[in-house]
Amino acid sequence: MLKLLKIGAIGALTVAVLVWPALWAITGQAETFQAIEPSDAETVLTNQQLFELDPTDDAEEILAIYGSALGEPTRYLFVDEARVVRPQEKPELRLLQVYKSRDENPLQLQSVALFTRFTSVGAGVTALLLFGLYTFLRRRRGAGARAAVAAAG
Repeated sequence: MLKLLKIGAIGALTVAVLVWPALWAITGQAETFQAIEPSDAETVLTNQQLFELDPTDDAEEILAIYGSALGEPTRYLFVDEARVVRPQEKPELRLLQVYKSRDENPLQLQSVALFTRFTSVGAGVTALLLFGLYTFLRRRRGAGARAAVAAAG
């Protein structure tokens, strides 16, 4: 029993520590995109034709050609390149098609970071509880053995 408590506590402590390097490794894979609810192809074509009549370098107007913005640019993980739109009007702008009407939610880096914090704290608390229980039971076992030796002697 004591051995299992010790192994569990060490395992929980290991998880609490190793989730941070894992987050650091995953952070390198994150890319920044502006999420959009995309317009249908016919609307995009019409918007492009209207834009050509009065071109501008404004990112908001270029964004409106392809759909409506969903918040601010955000870092996403494991993005399907088929969903990325690079507008010909401004190639450095990177748009990510997200169909909120279909309840699509691509994985954001901030969600993984939040999960990492909760995992680290939870595993750390678990490690402390298991080490505390291990120490308590070990001392209790030692006190019982000392009392038996004292009674026999």
